[in-house]
Amino acid sequence: MKRILVPVDFTELSDYAVNLAAELSEKLNYNITFIHAVHVSGEVLLDDNGNLIPSGEFDPSGLDMELNNATAKLMAISNSVGNGSKHIARFGSTEKVILNELNGTNYDLVVMATHGATGVKGHLLGSHAEVIAMRSPVPVLSIKSAEKLLKNVVFASSFNSPFRLPEPVISILKELNAEITFLTVVKSENPANEEEIISRINKSAKLSDIDNFQVVLQVSDDVESGIESYCKENNVGILIFESKGKTGFKKWVTGCVSADLVNHYDHALLTFTNRMLEN
Repeated sequence: MKRILVPVDFTELSDYAVNLAAELSEKLNYNITFIHAVHVSGEVLLDDNGNLIPSGEFDPSGLDMELNNATAKLMAISNSVGNGSKHIARFGSTEKVILNELNGTNYDLVVMATHGATGVKGHLLGSHAEVIAMRSPVPVLSIKSAEKLLKNVVFASSFNSPFRLPEPVISILKELNAEITFLTVVKSENPANEEEIISRINKSAKLSDIDNFQVVLQVSDDVESGIESYCKENNVGILIFESKGKTGFKKWVTGCVSADLVNHYDHALLTFTNRMLEN
């Protein structure tokens, strides 16, 4: 059985991510695990499993109550979704709790809400989503708006060689019945071999069992600006790209797309590391 991990921060946008994951679960036969991180101060000691280590320095009753409240909320969400869904609430930072769960158990996809880098502190925001997407061993679908039409999909890449997309990404694209735009940015001062790029894109589409697509070569002197411009002009609902997996999100797609593109635009993001690709 395939599995989705859904981080929950109990916000309205998080509810939308829950509903989207439930739809994918029903249509693609996924089981869902909902997870929430209860934040603790640096003075609180935790074991490797996220359990409180007794200490005379603080009273744990307040934290225990917060964990119990989160567990009750997650249980209500899990019961409403049904279909064998599970729930987990643990102490710790958002990144550590989620990544520990991903690395310790077999999942196929993460579906999460992210409010951008300037949102309310303490939820699944900005840098949390960046770190999770960069380090996740499975694709991550980050939802930023309930208003965007998710069928308008762009996959941005340098297409240096043909490849097959990860299976969860292919499944989502087929379920959305989306026409996907394969987008690459070519620089005006350094013209690329367009025929060769288009050939690699066509081979990638064939390897990924994708028939309904178009190819766009966007001319721009800056990769990030080229992607941003195309997405804004075409009201893109989902932007798909591969992370190079480098710390701090210094390099994305062709190696020079910054975290600004991740944080400050309202399309959903479907990201995966390049080690997930099949050549």
